[in-house]
Amino acid sequence: PAGLEAARVLGERGHKVMLAEAERTLGGRVTRESRLPGLIEWARVRDWRLGQIAKNSNIEVFPESRLKASDVLDLGVDRVVVATGSKWARDTIGRHSATGLETEAQGMVIGAETILDGDPIGASHVVIYDDDHYYIGSVMALELRRKGHEVTLVTPAGRPCEFGVMTTEVYSSNAQLFDEGVNVVTNQMIVAVESGRVITECTMSGRRGAIDCDAMVPLARRIPVGDLYQSISAMIQDGTAGSLRSVVRVGDAEAPNTIAAAVYSGYRAAMELGRDIDLAATFGRRDRGL
Repeated sequence: PAGLEAARVLGERGHKVMLAEAERTLGGRVTRESRLPGLIEWARVRDWRLGQIAKNSNIEVFPESRLKASDVLDLGVDRVVVATGSKWARDTIGRHSATGLETEAQGMVIGAETILDGDPIGASHVVIYDDDHYYIGSVMALELRRKGHEVTLVTPAGRPCEFGVMTTEVYSSNAQLFDEGVNVVTNQMIVAVESGRVITECTMSGRRGAIDCDAMVPLARRIPVGDLYQSISAMIQDGTAGSLRSVVRVGDAEAPNTIAAAVYSGYRAAMELGRDIDLAATFGRRDRGL
C-alpha cells in the first residue's frame, strides 16, 4: 500500500514513475491479508490506487520484477522509493518477552508467512501465539479453523484482539472465534516449544503449564525487509550510485505499522521527495526559550 500510494502521488505531481512489483499481483500485505476471513473489503485500498495508476501515463508498472541494487542502478533513475514491506518473525520476542523462547523443538514452529501465502501446513492442532494484540491473530485462527485445523489462540492479554477495543473490532472478532470453535487461552505467555506441546507461563502468577499441539505460529513482531534499501544507501554514500541522488524507504519497510500508516507514509514520501524538510518549521514546534 505504501508503494502504490507513493507511485500514485508522484505520478500526479508530474514525475515519471517506474513501479517495480516483486510479485505478479500488486498490493503487498493488503493483497495477502484481504484473503483472510472477514478482510476482503480491505482490497479496496489496493484497487482504488490501481485504478488511479492505470489512468496516469506518467506511471509504468512492471509486475514480477524483483530488483537487486545493481538492477536499480542500471535503470538510470534519479530517485528511489523502497516499499519492500516487512515479514513476521519466527520468534516470540515482542511486548512480553525480550529474549524469546527458552527452547524450540525442531519442526514445531511455523512462520506466519506460510499462512499468509496460503501454503498448506501438515499439523492437526495448531497453537497461535498472539503477542500482537490486534486483528491478525484472530483472523489467522479463523483461517486455519476453516481449513479443518484444531486451533488454540494463546495471548498474554486479557482477551484476543485487545487493541481492537480502540476500533470496536474486538466484539465481532471475538464472537467469531467462539462461534468457529477456536480455543482461547488468555493471560498466558508461551515460553518454550517442546516436541508435541508448548509451555505456557501465567502473566500474573508466573505458574507454568502445557498445551499439547502439533505446531505453533508466533505473532509477536514484524521485521522490515531492508536489504535493498541498505544496499542502495551504501552505494550512494560511497559514491558508486551513478546518477542516483537519493533513496528513501516507506511503509512497513521503514517501520511496521497499520495499513493506514503505510498509506500515509507513501503519500508523505511522495510529497516530500527531493525536499530538505525542516520538521520543526513544518509542524510548528514552539520555541519555549529553553
